[in-house]
Amino acid sequence: MSGTRYHCCDLRRRNAVAAHPVLNGLEALEVIDRDLPSADPLRQRTLLLYFLKPVDGAGFSRDNVHITGGERVRDPKVEWAEVASLPPPELADAGEADTAAIVNALDDPTQILVVRVANAGDYSRYTLTLTAAGSDLPPADFDPRMTSIEFSFKAECPSDFDCRDTHLCPPQERAAPDIDYLARDYGTFRRLMLDRMAHQVPDWRPDSVADGGVALIELLAYVGDQLAYRQDAISTEAYLGTARRRVSTRRHATLVDYEMHDGCNARVFVHLRLDPAVASLVLPKAGTQFLTRCDRIDVGIASGSSEFREALQQRPVFFEPLETVTLLAAHNELSFHTWSDTDCCLPTGATRATLVGDQSALADHWLLFEEVRGPRTGEASDADPTHRQVVKLTKVTVTTDPVPNPTVTVTEIEWGAADALKFPLCISATRTTPEGTEFFTDISIARGNLVLADHGRTLQDATDPESLGTMPEGRVLTLASDGGHCEPGPRREVAARFHPTLAEGPVTQSATPDLASAWSAVRSTVIGAVPQITLTGTFAPEPPELWQPRRSLLNSDGNARDFVVEVENDGRASLRFGDGRYAERPAAVTVFTAIYRVGNGTAGNVGAEALAHVVGIDVDAIV
Repeated sequence: MSGTRYHCCDLRRRNAVAAHPVLNGLEALEVIDRDLPSADPLRQRTLLLYFLKPVDGAGFSRDNVHITGGERVRDPKVEWAEVASLPPPELADAGEADTAAIVNALDDPTQILVVRVANAGDYSRYTLTLTAAGSDLPPADFDPRMTSIEFSFKAECPSDFDCRDTHLCPPQERAAPDIDYLARDYGTFRRLMLDRMAHQVPDWRPDSVADGGVALIELLAYVGDQLAYRQDAISTEAYLGTARRRVSTRRHATLVDYEMHDGCNARVFVHLRLDPAVASLVLPKAGTQFLTRCDRIDVGIASGSSEFREALQQRPVFFEPLETVTLLAAHNELSFHTWSDTDCCLPTGATRATLVGDQSALADHWLLFEEVRGPRTGEASDADPTHRQVVKLTKVTVTTDPVPNPTVTVTEIEWGAADALKFPLCISATRTTPEGTEFFTDISIARGNLVLADHGRTLQDATDPESLGTMPEGRVLTLASDGGHCEPGPRREVAARFHPTLAEGPVTQSATPDLASAWSAVRSTVIGAVPQITLTGTFAPEPPELWQPRRSLLNSDGNARDFVVEVENDGRASLRFGDGRYAERPAAVTVFTAIYRVGNGTAGNVGAEALAHVVGIDVDAIV
């Protein structure tokens, strides 16, 4: 037989011959080896040829079967060949009993030809070919492409050698390119490509920067420069000693059980003075904001108004309340009751006082003690501005003072030891002058209507959250195979990378305040601070799900909808999700939206009296 032989990866030809009404073909070859006892001399001497269709009427004999090849055993001689459905007399011998049992147990014996060879071959490759008797042509009604097959007599023998077949179409080996690994910047890349073009296209001259070829080379040089920078950055950020990004340093610190935080926002108490004509006002937490002083702007600013937009142009610092409060005009200023005495003061460490009137509505409220007049002169300009302290009331008792006629109602108040006065607070005083003695009351007063607020501005609302994009689908890659193009390599799913970045920054970091005392409420608890962001993921048609911000994902299980906010050196914040082991990996095509606050760190350390405006709905009553 002659002609070109191809090595093909599919079974189209085999299926076409099987479907042909006449043509037949050789499909497989099996060497009977381990199925026989180890001492049987017929091991590796009996071949089973499997055909696509029956061959019991083809009249095959040993003259139709030829075996070529071998190293030590060349071209083994065929002793006999018979169809399995018509076993030859040789199989009836006692020494052939084991082989006969194997042949008799075959399925579809009419499609199997049993061939006996005189000698078992060696470890090399052999080729079995079917021909017409006395000719090199294929047998009648046989496909010429399916009349020969390669095989090995030692297919079932143990060997130190790799028994894997060597393909006729191995992967093409490419010569390694000559790469100058010192070329790491734009100028070097550009020079190398211009030199290469001069070698490949000698007639081309880069005379003009507007030339299309020059523009393309410079574009590629720019991309190469960016890739080189990225490679250098990866190796730099891989070690704590050389890392320059805050995110990299934070991850390295986590490996040694050190939590690197992103700071915490500032907190402040805001005193709001209610118009006496308005008895009370509920100030909601949501939608209310406090601004530092802006020129030509009223105290109360309506949300979304032109006045608010004008205030934004002055770039004020924003604070927002931590709770909803009810404001009472009666709590604007509260006088201390001195029980008919003069020259009274609350000493350092005091935790009790008495207020004038029925102040039962102050239960569990904050109070500000403030010196508003100078004890020696009675003038407001002589008041000590450092004599201010906020306390959290723990007990409020309404009683009476029986000495005056008629009696007066007073309120005994108490606060915790953590808020004990840090200085003596003068309540009343007297001054002797040539004209006589002057009595001063209300040297210091108490103020209610306090709101605990923290630094940061909410940029969005529930009706218009910021879109962070959609979780992309992962990719399935087929890895390269060293077995040739007919054997596909293993397939591996590569998870999609999704690190959405917030449009504004720095994102606010805040901890849940401890409201047991004024000191603990204002103090910044950095360790417990988490990003102030509400992240919603929608995987249609399921309802939206909330994802929770965490400082780290190492304590999150694979089903926890947690994420980490990673802040760069410039304040930009990106979100990092779990991998399915530490926190859940978002499902593909999940749509994320966020509502978050910006403002953090020392930028919120404003001075006393700095907050002068309140933004919200119905804030005109605040003066």
